[in-house]
This record gives sequence, structure tokens and C-alpha cells, in this order.
Amino acid sequence: MALFLSVKPAFSRDLQQVKEAGVLRHIGIPYANFVSYINKDGLYSAQGLDVELMQGFAQYIGVDYQFVPSTWSTAFGQLTGREASSKTMKFNTAMP
Repeated sequence: MALFLSVKPAFSRDLQQVKEAGVLRHIGIPYANFVSYINKDGLYSAQGLDVELMQGFAQYIGVDYQFVPSTWSTAFGQLTGREASSKTMKFNTAMP
């Protein structure tokens, strides 16, 4: 038990980096009522449960919120900075 209590959480460094950057970027993929794009007068905006949760979290930690539109085929690369292709099972793992 003492070992467990002395271990620093892995996410604390990431949270600190988000706070230092001053912005929480949310990669959103349109899906059901979680994320959807609304077109008003030619301008697209995101809405849905995921968007509201991430906006609330950004406000809670005191940073700006930025929505980053994505698709199922581009999300992996946006998250990792690496490209992947599931059709050919060839993966590009070169660091940017």
C-alpha cells in the first residue's frame, strides 16, 4: 500500500503540459450524438456530448478549448504524429 501511495500519477505531466500550452485540443470524430458538425451560414461548428464534456473540462482546468475535426481514418495519425494504413497493414512509424 505504501508503494502505491508514493507513485506519482502518469497523467500529471500531461496535464501540466496542457496547462502550460494554455489550450486543450479535442480530436473529434462525428459519431451518433457524441460529436456532430452543424453548418450555419457556411460555418461549421461542433456540438454533442463529447464536445460539451471537453469544453467543461477545459474551463475547469483554466485553458482554452480547441476542436480538431477528424475521421476514423485520420485520428491515429493526429493522436500519435504517425501515419498508419490498416488496408495494407503497412505502418509508417517515422517520427515527424
